[in-house]
Amino acid sequence: MATPDVLVTTEWLADHLSDPSIAVVEVDEDTSAYHSGHIPGAVALDWKGELHDAPRRDFVTSERLAALLGEKGISSEQTIILYGGNKNWFATYAFWLGRLRGIERLKVLDGGPDEVGVGRSPSDR
Repeated sequence: MATPDVLVTTEWLADHLSDPSIAVVEVDEDTSAYHSGHIPGAVALDWKGELHDAPRRDFVTSERLAALLGEKGISSEQTIILYGGNKNWFATYAFWLGRLRGIERLKVLDGGPDEVGVGRSPSDR
């Protein structure tokens, strides 16, 4: 793998889903995708509604991003594994935004949720 510091394989994620040191996050513009099924234990981020500061037409601030992740149950001690729609386009956007805002423990899933090998869980939210 050319960038092991950025990507994790679907096999690695399948083996680490119960690891409390990671948080799995689905980032999408279509919030119904998460509600129809997601990687077990994943939480959802709405690309448009949560990662943009609508009144300012800008990206969310570092403070708002930290608060948002905390609201989702993600601590600064966890490594965040991102995946999402359009072949991870939204996940890579969230990766870039997180790095811009100072989050170091970020990785992108190299593949889609169906490739993790554990299936998608129906939403319990």
